[in-house]
Amino acid sequence: MNAFADVLAMARKGTPSPAKSANPPDSIITYLRNLRELLTVRRAAKILGRHPETLYIWISAGLPAHKAGRTWRIDPIRLAAWLETK
Repeated sequence: MNAFADVLAMARKGTPSPAKSANPPDSIITYLRNLRELLTVRRAAKILGRHPETLYIWISAGLPAHKAGRTWRIDPIRLAAWLETK
């Protein structure tokens, strides 16, 4: 199983992610770059193994995101680029 599948499996089980740094494994960065749709905060948090509130904090700290009605949408390519700078 690859690193992304491990993190996703842990997120589904509710287990904490082993890596709590801002920099996810390269496989997650690659996965984000290949996505073609905007992500909700909840889905992005699940992919990264983080709590959604963490992503809201990141948005207030400069993570590129767009507000659509009452929800935030995150471009996965910009998310990957932002994570690589952290």
